[in-house]
Amino acid sequence: MVIKMNATPQSPLASRMRPQKLEDFLGHQKIITELIQPLLEKSNQHFPSLIFWGPPGCGKTTLAGILASELDYHFTSLSAIDCGVKELRKQIEIAKEYKTHTDTLSIVFLDEIHRFNKAQQDSLLKAVEEAWIILIGATTENPSFSINNALISRCRILKFEKIPSDALAELIEKVLKDTVHGFAHLNLKLTDEAKNLLLHYGNGDARKLLNIFEIAVQLSKTSTITTEHIQSALQQDLVLYDKKDDGHYDHISALHKSIRNSNPDAALYYLFKMIEANEDPLFIARRLVRAAYEDIGLSDPQASVQAISAKESVEFLGYPECDVALAQACLYLALAPKSNSVYKATQEAKALVRNYPHLEIPLHLRSASTKLMKEEFSYGKNYQYDHDFPEKIAPMETMPPEIKNKKLYNAGELGFEKEIQKRIQYFHEARKRVKNNSPKNS
Repeated sequence: MVIKMNATPQSPLASRMRPQKLEDFLGHQKIITELIQPLLEKSNQHFPSLIFWGPPGCGKTTLAGILASELDYHFTSLSAIDCGVKELRKQIEIAKEYKTHTDTLSIVFLDEIHRFNKAQQDSLLKAVEEAWIILIGATTENPSFSINNALISRCRILKFEKIPSDALAELIEKVLKDTVHGFAHLNLKLTDEAKNLLLHYGNGDARKLLNIFEIAVQLSKTSTITTEHIQSALQQDLVLYDKKDDGHYDHISALHKSIRNSNPDAALYYLFKMIEANEDPLFIARRLVRAAYEDIGLSDPQASVQAISAKESVEFLGYPECDVALAQACLYLALAPKSNSVYKATQEAKALVRNYPHLEIPLHLRSASTKLMKEEFSYGKNYQYDHDFPEKIAPMETMPPEIKNKKLYNAGELGFEKEIQKRIQYFHEARKRVKNNSPKNS
């Protein structure tokens, strides 16, 4: 079953130029040669369900249609934006009918699959498991965060990158030379500067590039397309990044890592790139709070205060007024002394608990909340109240005996942790003095 392009001369250029054969599919050669072609060669065994993960305009929808043509499978295209479970079940039943009566398998292409909630995604599991359908889901978001593990385990994930510039340059040449779907009849020329600008604005997105190119041609009154035509075609500010794709996570990661690197300028750049893209300010604030605890911690306890204050300002002010609060917290964190000792201590503590999950709490530390616990089971017996001792520290052991010598927290060398090192040493020595029954004032 060949999937028709369904494009007319009046269709947008991006629709008209959509490739119909695998050999015409530009870019992603590694995916095609190492993954798709081997799967096609073994398609008589079982073609797996797939998840296409990649940025907008990289060819996910196009490749799904090409695969259906190559395999001669029935093809249904749905979008999770406007499709519910009812429509999905209907298509699954149709696919079962095709398989039963014509022995034809069906590909159900589900665009924006990450927009389905857990229950909606679960409705696909049995159909995929029983091979009633071959699911091809397309997502711009990391499947690890947006797709159920149960569904991921039943599919192969193919990660698409942006279409490389050389492939997009080849696409531009195809448009100029195509006599059926392109602009060959116009005898157009594209200056080198205009071509480079088009590639820059396209930014790995074939659909976006073709849309800009088409508008530029419509605006042009000559046969030569210049940079002025490309710039006029934009007619709006550039989208800084798409919050629905991995740019959402990449930018917050860059912000966090710039803070960790103590680079205030880079941190501000990524912060305001997110602000200008109208990112959720609470999403930014939450990461600033995390950075304060993870990368600064007790080397500057005011860092977490600044971050929490910024978060509260975001809730109180909202955009655009909260931008200064976010900037202040961002700068404070970037310029604070860095330490991951608290973060490392949490990892050590988690590992220790997992390695020793069933150690008994020493009896003297247990809560003797009933007479039975206190008198029959010795809960709380021999507990030593620290305030009864001269240096406010008792000589008792509070760790389970099996791990009593395990040290989890090691204070860093910068900022307030220098003072913490002194305090740790003081308490260590005070405990020794108390144990030796000769307390001294420090």
